[in-house]
Amino acid sequence: MKLFVTDFDRTLFVGRKISSEDINSIKDWQSKGNLFVVATGRDINSINEKIGIYNLNPDYLICNNGAALFDKDKNEILSNFIDRSIIFNVIDYIYNNYEDGLSLSEVNGKISIEPKNGISHESDCKKFINYKDLHSIGEVYQIHKRFQGEDYTKVLEEDLNSKFFNHIIAYANSHNVDIVAKDVNKSRAIKYLEDNLINIDKIITIGDSYNDIQMILDYDGFIVSSAKENLKKKVRNVCTSVSECLNIFSNVK
Repeated sequence: MKLFVTDFDRTLFVGRKISSEDINSIKDWQSKGNLFVVATGRDINSINEKIGIYNLNPDYLICNNGAALFDKDKNEILSNFIDRSIIFNVIDYIYNNYEDGLSLSEVNGKISIEPKNGISHESDCKKFINYKDLHSIGEVYQIHKRFQGEDYTKVLEEDLNSKFFNHIIAYANSHNVDIVAKDVNKSRAIKYLEDNLINIDKIITIGDSYNDIQMILDYDGFIVSSAKENLKKKVRNVCTSVSECLNIFSNVK
């Protein structure tokens, strides 16, 4: 039995849709007894909403860049929260040094924090709070910061990874920066599945961005051809789509 893990945005979900070729390839893959996993920076509510539109049924969902892992019935089987001893320092630093809003993926859903300056560009939030009410939040899987342009994403990533390297890790991708607990990544969640599932003889990974590189390198996976050139140079295998990748392995015994 093989386990296929795909990133969601810009890998499976491209141009704001999942192609019929990818959908058919995934269903054929699962019909042959293989496992299909989505690994995303999105929280469980956001990814469920998107996946449900296309009638796809992942066997597992790796959410918030590996901070949470769910089975096919959406039962949580793994969680890694940002330590509360540091999270308020990180939020305070972003809030006071970068314009516009930020959001948190916590146990009760995604929360948007009202910005000090500018406007919030955060999406999929179920609740909005004032900064002074921050201490009312629950356990947090991930801090999320969205920029209108891409210029600041690597700036914030490097800034946070320099200042708080003992406690968190920040991942920049496109217009977003995702911040999770130190050592949390998609690859570690995949390793959990590898260690706890039986009869897995092959793991295939595919992605497009910085938060996918570790799982691609660890499992000799694929990067999509639309990815940034500097990322493609780090990876041995390149393909155009999820369906192309699946077709390579579908008939391999």
